[in-house]
This record gives sequence, structure tokens and C-alpha cells, in this order.
Amino acid sequence: MILRIITMSFLSLLTVISSLAQSGEFKDMTVPLLIPAGAEKVASVSNQYIRMSFVRCGVGNQAIACQMELASDGSWIPFTSNMEDNKVFLLTAAPQKGRRKFKSDFRAWHHADSLTQNPYLAGTLSEAIPVKAAKTSNTTIRVDYVTRGHHTITGWWTLRPDSKHVELRIDFTAAQDGYYSLGVMALHQTMPDLVSNILLPPLYQYRRIPLQPQMLHTSMMTQPLSIVEATTSTGKLSAFVSGDDTTFPNEWGCVDYSPMGFAVMNHVGMMQPVAFSPVIGMSDCHIQGGQTIQRKFIVGLTSQGWNETLEYISDQVYRVRDYRKQEDLSLTETLFNIIELVKNEEYGGWSPTMKAFYDIEGKPTKAPLVVHSAPLAMVGAAVMSHDEELYISRALPTIEYTLSRKGYRWSTQTAEKGYTSDIENLRFNPFESQFTTTYYEGLNSLLGKKNSWLKDIALPSDTLRKVKGYSSRILSWVQALYAWRLTGDSKWLRKAESAARRDMRLHIYQNSVTPRSFKSFYNSSMYGAWWDLIDLYEMSGHKDYLEAARYGAAHTLAGIRCFPAVRDTLQTIHPNNQYEGNTRLWWRGMQQFRLGYPRVDGDAPEKQVPLWKVSPVGLGFEQPSTYFLRQRGKPVRPVFMSSWAPHLLRLSQHTGGAIYKTYARNAVIGRFANYPGYYATGYTDITMQADFPYKGPDVSSIYYHHIAPHMAFTADFLISEVIERTGGRVNFPYGKQEGFVWFSNRVYGGAPGVVFDDKNASLWLKRGLITSSNPAVNYVTAISDKTFWILLSSEHSDAATTAVSLGREVEELLAAGAWEIYDECGKRLTTVTHEGTSFVVPLPAKGMRAVALPLKAGSNPFHMVAEVPTMKGGMKVIDSHTQAGKIYIYRIRSPFGWDSVYGFCETPPAKGIHVTILCNGERKGLDTYPFEWSFMKYSPAEQIRLKVSVTDAAGKQFEKEIAF
Repeated sequence: MILRIITMSFLSLLTVISSLAQSGEFKDMTVPLLIPAGAEKVASVSNQYIRMSFVRCGVGNQAIACQMELASDGSWIPFTSNMEDNKVFLLTAAPQKGRRKFKSDFRAWHHADSLTQNPYLAGTLSEAIPVKAAKTSNTTIRVDYVTRGHHTITGWWTLRPDSKHVELRIDFTAAQDGYYSLGVMALHQTMPDLVSNILLPPLYQYRRIPLQPQMLHTSMMTQPLSIVEATTSTGKLSAFVSGDDTTFPNEWGCVDYSPMGFAVMNHVGMMQPVAFSPVIGMSDCHIQGGQTIQRKFIVGLTSQGWNETLEYISDQVYRVRDYRKQEDLSLTETLFNIIELVKNEEYGGWSPTMKAFYDIEGKPTKAPLVVHSAPLAMVGAAVMSHDEELYISRALPTIEYTLSRKGYRWSTQTAEKGYTSDIENLRFNPFESQFTTTYYEGLNSLLGKKNSWLKDIALPSDTLRKVKGYSSRILSWVQALYAWRLTGDSKWLRKAESAARRDMRLHIYQNSVTPRSFKSFYNSSMYGAWWDLIDLYEMSGHKDYLEAARYGAAHTLAGIRCFPAVRDTLQTIHPNNQYEGNTRLWWRGMQQFRLGYPRVDGDAPEKQVPLWKVSPVGLGFEQPSTYFLRQRGKPVRPVFMSSWAPHLLRLSQHTGGAIYKTYARNAVIGRFANYPGYYATGYTDITMQADFPYKGPDVSSIYYHHIAPHMAFTADFLISEVIERTGGRVNFPYGKQEGFVWFSNRVYGGAPGVVFDDKNASLWLKRGLITSSNPAVNYVTAISDKTFWILLSSEHSDAATTAVSLGREVEELLAAGAWEIYDECGKRLTTVTHEGTSFVVPLPAKGMRAVALPLKAGSNPFHMVAEVPTMKGGMKVIDSHTQAGKIYIYRIRSPFGWDSVYGFCETPPAKGIHVTILCNGERKGLDTYPFEWSFMKYSPAEQIRLKVSVTDAAGKQFEKEIAF
């Protein structure tokens, strides 16, 4: 061992200093050897990317060390120095150290008289020193190791053709009973100033380096890997260690067991990817004397950044594939089911008096708490379907909510804690709310740009709104971009581009160096929001925005489950007719409630289903603290809220990157037939049923205020898939929903879009316009002055057909003429042969076809509304000089050709106020908070006259007549 310490570079010297400081702890770990140029190779394998060798070095060349090199311009280069690579080690622990403990949310072990998070102190750390190496085939090297305790360790290093990684299989035979962990420190340690990025998902990214060595065990990880990226004179290089697609058993994952653990820091606090298996404290770390176990590790080196390396690991190591199928219900019909749920007051959790969804987490000590987390989606659903009843019952109240309330959450009385604990947050004021410039631009767009007064709220005094999102950064450049869309003023585009470039530099390519907490929302706090850069790219054409979006998207991928491998097997679900899932009783209004509780026998029957159907691969998560519960027996909890999936689909469209489409599809296709609740809590199909939100049992937590954002990303994905498959030859205008965590999506509708050469096609998507017989075929429908379009997208991996039947509403609009089929490029393929109003359409594998049907003149319902004039001067603000405060009144032009009136007094809850409103002869009186009123349906040409009378508790009176 002394021979291995004598020869060292300056970098090794620094390591020795660190090692000596802890020599009592790690006396059996030697300093990495310096490998001289031209060192004699004992055994070596190589391909076009990697050369893996064991060489002689040290004093008198009596030591053997691993050397891993990268092909570069005709030569072989090391990672960051000529230090030896890929040290193998052994941890030996005492029996009491097998007990599972946690310290500050992280796995911890007994050490001395306390608990430590340092995995290298979980036992006695000793190096496995290579003493013999021999090439056994063109791809494999066998290495014999010695270590303290006289255990037998043999390593089989295999480099396959076309790989940028080496497979290491370790055979370990224990000399005596004990608790053991094997491991490998990938490549060699790197000085912090050379490290440009790390990745230990989901907690450590950018240069957020842990303060001490920490292990993440795989049940708390989304992608089981560790990457260290270094910037060298030759460019970016990335070293990594991982498992592979054979490493992990077909288990959902929970606190009780993890087959591997990963770290990004070695035992002396230097940056180095490290893997452990088994993990001290897990059931399989107890090994009998004479027993042999095998463990497999993947060690890689790339001439790429961490983000491209992550993609490589996903594709080539974990082999994540586009595996989902859509066998039960099309995504279109699923969207319709969610819209029907939104319409259902009881099961959708809607409060008509409070104009929002019940917040199930808000314990109502005085009054219910409600919340809107995707208000624009509520408006979009009514506009897209041209459903007047939905507009009146849900969209218009939502609009009124966002014109008055200060935030996403609201109650009629103050709460003991939270946003509504401050009575001032119950004061109504559209200029002091959480709703963004982007929101009001989208609202204006969805309402057909007929309410020009919305600009005054979107841009008060011609400035961007100063707002704070809910656990979400509100980006000024995004607000400026949509201000440009709203006004057409180029100054806003200039501001957007300038601020976006700064944001790219500070939050996409870099970020804070402080590790995030266990309670941070991953997709809104751990990395910068890259998806808005796609909007900017599409509007400006500048590709650096697209490249930044691509870079940022790697962080989204890092937070998505990639294991265990999805194989063509059956999975038993609900063993012994039992399935628990989430069980906490939540709130619906003032009552504690959970659908399907108490549970009944037979509500979770044991059965076998295809593994692909229930696999977690492709799901993201909310935050580490809610994903990984530190309670015995509790499974990890991904979430179904994959708002990022349509963004990945768009990124694939613009970059050609197949991985983005794969991850997008794995999140959505065949996942749900209605709103499935929030948490995925194990292998079950309960949440996949169309009647789940009506019947339960609620094993996933049905958050009523999550129904709208779930509807938003479902519609966004459905429509964006058509846009992506046609390369943008089909496109529709949209508004942008944002501001509430990562629930950010495009909400399509409003103005007409484009279907190939038809430049005046409006989305018209609702149940009953057509039916499609094949559940694997999604459809989007649109209408212009002359054509009804049926846009079909197949999710089959092979060619397929679907039988389409027209509903009566469409049938009555048809004119004589040919029915034609077009391909994804807008090329006419053939004329439809139909029997009555039914016909069959063939589709290519995962392809699309469009069917064009001729219409009678004047059939387009959107065209008639488009002719309604724009409403100007639709907002009035007057001061009552009473306790009621200011009074706001709006005339809102609907997308159905009629107007409504909405108004309110700004006062928070107060007693003794009486308000009377007379609107064109209709009277309403109000004595309690909120002091708000609505009237509808008025012709756009009709003059509306209101008289508002106020008397407050002090006897002050106010009366005013207002005319629109």
C-alpha cells in the first residue's frame, strides 16, 4: 500500500492532505496513483469512444491501476488528470448499523455516539486494490482485487461496441458474516474549480454541491445516476456512474428498500460520481460467510455536457422507450370526461357562490377555502367547445374571480394561517392581485379580443403588472412578451428579448449554488422555467432561445422516473384484494371528506394487468418531501400532473430530439381516462377508470383545484400533438396559463388558426360532433367558413384504421361536395368513400391524417361572433367614500355574442354595509361580504344603465348612476 502513496502529482498531494486529516476514519483508502505517459498496459479494451486499461505504475511499476480514456482528435485523453480511475471499495458495518434512520430528511447511520449522513462512515471503508488483470475477450477485462478482511472480490469490466460506458460486474464472496456494501468511485476526483455542473437527481444540480458527502438511495431518486461535468482545455467532459435496465427489480419503490445508492462526493469531500450496492441498512446488505453476491455498475465518460450525458444514459443505459399504449379511451374522449367533471358541482368540487374550486387541504375553521390554479383553462374549455352553458356556469364566474380577488386562494373570512390570514388579502382589487399580464392577454385573446379595456388591467399605466406567483417565479420577460402580443408595441418585444437573455444566463445555464430544500417544488424551484423560451423562439425565430430551452429541459427529464425497466410481462396489482394508496381525510367545503371512504370489500380486486399499463416510468413528482415519505411501508409518490409534457412535445418538434417526445408521451398516453387525482401511489388501475372521480376509492388524492390544470395540459398535449405531427402546418392561437407552481400551459382557442391552406379555421372541439371507433386514435376538430376539419392522430405503433361517424350537429352543416383526406404535409391523398355519415380512415403508425368536409355558407358559429364589435370603455372605477371603498364595474363581451355586467365593492369582510344595484330594471341587494353582483345577457348594441346605492355602518350613503 505504501508503494501506492509515494508517487503523486500536486493534485494528489492536495488529496493526501485531506486524507490525512481523516486518516483515522479512512486509513484503508489509498491516494490515487499518478499514471505516467506510456504506462505499460496489463490489459486493455477499446472502441471508437473509450479505452479502458489496467496499467502498471507506482514505485517500480509494482502497482496496477485503472485508466479510462476518451477518444479525442485521434488521441486518447483522460478525464481531468492522469490520476488512476474507478476505485472499487468495500464498506463493512456492524449489525446495529443496519437499522434505518433519517437525519434532516436524508438516510443516516450510527457513527460513534451520533447519527451521520456521510455514507462512508456507515461502516469501515476499505479499498479493493487490483492485483491482477487479464483480458478475457475482445470486450472484457477480469480484475482480481484484495481488501481488508480477506474477502474475495473479482471485477469484470466490459466495454461493448458503440458504448460510452463500461459495465462493471463485481463478484463478492464474504469471508465472514457481516453487513457489506460494495461501490465504485467513477473516474477520479475533481477539484471544485474545474466542476461546472453536477447531477444527483432530484436534489443536486448546477453547482449545488452538498456541504458533506451524502447518499441518495434509489427509492428517493427519479434517475439513478451521478454525473460530474468538468470544463477543461478540450471542452466539457462528463464522468458518470449508474445502474442499468437490469439493476432494479420490478418494484414501485419505498423507504424500506433500495438496491443502490449514489453520491456526487467521495470520502475526502472531492467531487466524484460514486455508487453503492447493496446499501448499508437494507435487507440485502447482510451476507453470510462464504456467500457470493453479484453487483453491477455502469461507469461512463463522455465528451459532452451533463445534459447530453443524461440523455445518453436514458437512451443507452436505462433504455427508456416510448412504451405507452392507448387501448381503452382516446385522449380526446378523456378530455371530454374531464370537462364533464368540471361541470359537475358535487364531484368536481365547485362552489358556485365562491366562484372557484374547494381547496381540500385548507381546514375551514370559519369558512371554506377555494382556489383557482388554472383560471385561463376554464375559459378556454368553454371557448374551444363553444359551450354557452359552460361559459355561464364556470368560465364567467372564473373571469369575475380574477377581476376581483387578490390571489389564487380566497375565503369569505380570515383563516388562522396562510394567505387568507391577512384580512387585506380579502380586499378586492384587480391591480393588486397575483394574476399576471400574461393571464389578461390570454383572457383577451380567448374572448375574441372584444374587450379592449382588459389592456388597462394587463398593463396598468402602460407598465407590467407587479405580481408574485404561487411557488413560481413570475418572469418579467414573459410578461413583456405577452404585452407585445397584446399591444403590438415593439418596445415590449425588445424588453422581452433583453430580459430573456439575462434570465437564460442566470437561471437556465447557471443558477444558485445553494442546495434546495427537501420541500422545494421540483419543477418550479429547482431550475429555471425553460418552456417560455419556446414561445419566444416561435415569435422571434432566434435559435439561441431554442438551444437554451433544450438545455433547461434536461432538468425536467432528470425529475422524471426512468426505472424499473418496462418489460412485456404481467403485473399483479392489489395483491390479496388490498390496496391502500393515500388515506388522509381532506375537506370539501366545511366537511371532512374522501371519496369512497370508508373503504368496502372488493373495491380493489386482485388482478393481473400488462406491466406497461401501470408502470411509473414517465411520471414526474412534486417535491422530495412528498415523493419520498420517510415512513416504513410507504411507497414513493410520483404525480400525474405532467404539465411539462406538451412543452417537451414542442421541443421535439423544433429540435428533432426524439427523447423529448418519448418522455412527453410516457407521461400522458394511456395514463388516465378522466382526472386521476394527484399522486400515483403504487401499481393500480383504480385511477385509470373513467368513473374514478365519481366512484373512487380515492387512492390518489382528488384535488378539486387540480382538475382545471390537468384539463389544461391534456388539451395542450392533444392539440400540440397535431401541430407537432404536421410540422406547424396546422396551428392555432393560444393564451398562456402560468403563475401557479409549474402548472403552465398553452390554452388554445379564440381567434381562428390555420389548417394547411385554410387560414380561418377555429377550434371547435366538443363531445358529439363526431365519434371515432378506435380508442388509440385521438382527434381534434375545427371549422372555417367552408370546411369542417377532422384531424386524426394515431397512437398505434403500427398502421391502423378508425371508423368515423358524424354527429347530427355537423351533419346539418354539410354541403354537397367531395370529402377529402390529407396527409400531415397538407397533400390531398384521396376522396373519402362514405356510407351516409360514416367512413373509415387509414392512418400510418403514430401518424396523422386530416379529413375535410364541405360546409354550407354561414355555418361557422365562430364567424358570426367574430363580427361583433369590440367593447371599449368596459371598466368603470368609482370611489363611494364609504366603508365599501372603491366600486369596480365591468361590461364583459362574451364569445357568444352577448354581454354581461360584473361589479363589486373593494371592502374586505365588514358588517353594516348594504348595497343595492339596479341594472336595466333588475334589482339586487347585498348585506354581506363579498359585495359583488352579476347580470347577463345584453345585446352588444344595448345601452346598460346601473344605479349603485351604498349605506355603510356609520350611516354614510352613496348613490351613482353608470351607463355603458
